[in-house]
Amino acid sequence: MIEPILTCEGLSSDQPRSSNKPQSSNQPRRDKPRSGVISITVGEAHGCCISWQPPALKGRHIITETVSFTLSPFNFNDGDQSANNYRNMKTKMTKAIYTTAMMLLFAGSIFAQNGNVGINNDGSTPAASAMLDVSSTTKGFLPPRMTTAQRNAISSLVPGLVIYNTDDKALNVFNGTSWGLLNTVVCGQSFNDPRDGKVYTTVQIGDQCWMAKNLAYLPSVVSPGTGDGTSTYYYVYGYNGTVVANAKATANYQTYGVLYNWPSSLTACPTGWHLPTDAEWSTLTTNLGGEMVAGGKLKEAGTTHWQTPNEGATNESGFTALPAGYRDDDGTFYHVGNYGIWWSSTESDTSFARDRVMPYNDGGVSRDVLGKSFGFSVRCLRNF
Repeated sequence: MIEPILTCEGLSSDQPRSSNKPQSSNQPRRDKPRSGVISITVGEAHGCCISWQPPALKGRHIITETVSFTLSPFNFNDGDQSANNYRNMKTKMTKAIYTTAMMLLFAGSIFAQNGNVGINNDGSTPAASAMLDVSSTTKGFLPPRMTTAQRNAISSLVPGLVIYNTDDKALNVFNGTSWGLLNTVVCGQSFNDPRDGKVYTTVQIGDQCWMAKNLAYLPSVVSPGTGDGTSTYYYVYGYNGTVVANAKATANYQTYGVLYNWPSSLTACPTGWHLPTDAEWSTLTTNLGGEMVAGGKLKEAGTTHWQTPNEGATNESGFTALPAGYRDDDGTFYHVGNYGIWWSSTESDTSFARDRVMPYNDGGVSRDVLGKSFGFSVRCLRNF
């Protein structure tokens, strides 16, 4: 535990001083170990400053707390009474400030050694490899807490910036390009979407980490007869209502997830994940031997969900592509069991966007362009 030393800088040179007491208040007390210095400066009508200076960081303050107050003006020409009043006020303020300093210091000890700072309550030395070492067995670290909108309004972003996202209920970190989850899932482990609690398996393919299930995030739902290519719409194959709970209760939702028009697909993935670009889809198929054979390596094997013959399907990649069908721009659902179609984030023009198609009767993957009003599946790719 630090034993701080109190230094008081008292009256300035143009203020009266007592002639019957030595002016030693600015000298450190020698009856305490010299493990740090608390400086208290009191000035007429200007406030005061408390700061603790550890010997290891001479000239640098670790704690600085400013306490503002106002002194009544004194007329030092009126005699000794005014000077005594000033000294009494100074003494009272010094005691109050000293008490404040003690509260600041002993609420939790702060240690500095060779440029390393430790905050703990057991007096342990900070780790040599850490600029800041915070240690406790009874309390946690509380970062700034804010919504996604508030986070996105932060200016002058730098890589490594961390906040707690109250919308995602997760720590977010800025990587220099985008925000992601601080506790990024080790690929191959399950990921829990904090928005709705849905659990997704993940799979590493080359340098990419993919969700191994179709996205099932469903903030709202409409029947297939409603839709366009500019607003956000969400569909569940075979469901013709607008009640989210009822849509989630269907077998198609639980097996195949949600069908998204292109605008809704762009923001459907949780923080730390994104809708893959056309180029990222191409990277996936290239890693699996090219578009002619990649479909078989991506599709779930067998005919539990795919129609016979489910050509070439081995699922050796672990991607487990399923045939969720699609919502056509004519307002009808088609081809569950026959086709799986997934959006990319790359648009072709104002009305069309790139996608990938896997059919039941071929082992390849088709790179296609279709209207933004169609409802397709979404697979999310991890940001980094």
